[in-house]
Amino acid sequence: PEDTVAQRRHVAYFVALVEEAEPHLFGALMGPWLDRLATEHANLLAALDACYEDPEGVETGLRIAGSLGRYWHVRGHVGLGTRQLERMLRREGAEAPGAARAKALSMAGALASCRGAWEEATICLEEALSLFRSLGDRLWEGRSLMTLGSVYFHLGDTERAWSICEAGLAASKEVDDVRGIATVLINLGVLAYGRGDKGSAHRLFGEAAALHRRSGDQATLALALGNRSALSVQLGDYASARSELAEALRLALELDAVWSGIAALASAGTMALARGAPGEAAVMLAAATSGVERAELDLSAGQRNELDRIVAQVRDASAPESFAEAWSKGLAFSFPEAADFVLGWLLRDQTATS
Repeated sequence: PEDTVAQRRHVAYFVALVEEAEPHLFGALMGPWLDRLATEHANLLAALDACYEDPEGVETGLRIAGSLGRYWHVRGHVGLGTRQLERMLRREGAEAPGAARAKALSMAGALASCRGAWEEATICLEEALSLFRSLGDRLWEGRSLMTLGSVYFHLGDTERAWSICEAGLAASKEVDDVRGIATVLINLGVLAYGRGDKGSAHRLFGEAAALHRRSGDQATLALALGNRSALSVQLGDYASARSELAEALRLALELDAVWSGIAALASAGTMALARGAPGEAAVMLAAATSGVERAELDLSAGQRNELDRIVAQVRDASAPESFAEAWSKGLAFSFPEAADFVLGWLLRDQTATS
């Protein structure tokens, strides 16, 4: 039928678009390509619907969903992306092994880790790894190992997490994936911090940031800077923390990179508390909490405990009415409003120090 032919042409156009875009979502052109996909997002979802309904559209649907995974991850469409990936992966015919299924599984695992669904993430990533290895795809093997290492860290198996991250580092080095190497270094920094080695963690985050500047992955650069700023605060290096936070927030704003922005807001709240500004800290932490909920993200038990601990300290340092007012203000902020609030406070804090 003519309608079917037209629909398949529509789908063919959008699978070509998203597969052209996807490699750029890890590099220097990610901003324009993220915006292009945002403009076409409704059409891409319609193409996914068409693939789901078409008995011959399963592999194409997996290709679209897998290639969109990075977009959903960066822009914070975690719940939506999860539902789309799960729907295609459960479709009859989707169980056939191949590159399309492997990438869809890898991205489903990445989004599951954002939601704190660690067992689900493990299942997806282990199968993805097996498929990528059978295909000889070392680039995506390395990327899947990076995420899996982080998952095992959050499950409390730090030794396994460390060995998996090292395997991911080896795979990334083999294919000269600078962005992959940098991302593994972030994970190794988190592991070092978990072991109580703040100095090594600080160094690893710095090395990761330098490599992400080379790779052009500004979203993950923002994440590395946010992580490093939190450690700079703990080490008493507030000048570095201010610089790192300001750059992380500006990058997250430029890209509308939700996950990176939320991490920077939480780090800023920690710094504001350390600098004797509990009211500002409450606003920042509330904005981070609100961002997590809006993006349908979740935190690991360790992350949640750390956030709860800091919020309790902020509450203890504030008058009850002042805390409630500041918290309500932060909850109502959009991410751009919260970022502007933090950037303004960082400037005032720097001026006061000078």
